[in-house]
Amino acid sequence: AAHLKDELRPIVFLTKREPTAREVKTLSIFQDVYVVVGDPRHKSDLVRGGILGASKVVILSQRAGGAQGDIGGGETIMASHLIYSYLKSQRVNKCIIVELPKRAQIKYLRPTHQTALVTGASSGGGSGANSDGPVGVGKRRRNGAPRTAEHTVVASTRADEGLDYMYMPLFSAGRVVVAAMLDTILFQLLKNPSMLDVFKLFCGVRTKREQGLERSLGVEPAFLCQIYVPSALVGKTFGELFKELSLNNGLVPLGIYRDAHVADGNALPFVFTNPLASVVMRESDLVFALSP
Repeated sequence: AAHLKDELRPIVFLTKREPTAREVKTLSIFQDVYVVVGDPRHKSDLVRGGILGASKVVILSQRAGGAQGDIGGGETIMASHLIYSYLKSQRVNKCIIVELPKRAQIKYLRPTHQTALVTGASSGGGSGANSDGPVGVGKRRRNGAPRTAEHTVVASTRADEGLDYMYMPLFSAGRVVVAAMLDTILFQLLKNPSMLDVFKLFCGVRTKREQGLERSLGVEPAFLCQIYVPSALVGKTFGELFKELSLNNGLVPLGIYRDAHVADGNALPFVFTNPLASVVMRESDLVFALSP
């Protein structure tokens, strides 16, 4: 979005083939985009592509091939396992986001939804997430300490098929994107076309006409951002935080990004939209808010 132009990071594509002329033309409108030809299943190519210095790793699903069933995302799943194992062997923690064709394939990713405990605590007091969250404008902890992600896998008594994908830790943490979910979004747009407008406004995407209308009406546009929980509101409820920020700071809280916490049983961080007013805020929470 335009309001995040000072926080843009370079993007490196690691792909098995050189981009076509059409792809180059599409990518050329963005700044700091690079393409490295290589195989993500080879460690040497991963290192050459700069994986050790990346803030996040995004693994896209293969579009070609026409494979069916769970095997359709096999190459993507294999690449995610290799990358996960390699980074773990290097003692490097990264936020890994994977795109899959079908939601039933989430159970094959690591760490699996059977992960129930987190070992190794960061300076945040038991947190076990990675150094960067999957969302927002890239805010860091107050003390700048990286998050750790050592997981102990414990067998779960819940059957794979009995666990809805929305409640899987990887999905809740924003570490997996399922292409089939777009069908649901498209259907919702048929019933409520304004959803797309709201989404674009959240991202800071505005047409010249909308910008001119805002200037003529004297309206200051709002953007979706992340902020730390104010020290005075740590230990207070979300309802109290909402009241303070909306009435006295011109911010509208929409949700929180909550770190992993052993006591609560969540092995990965997750996004908590529209929390109950009684939810107690923690120092490690990041608040999603509309900010002018």
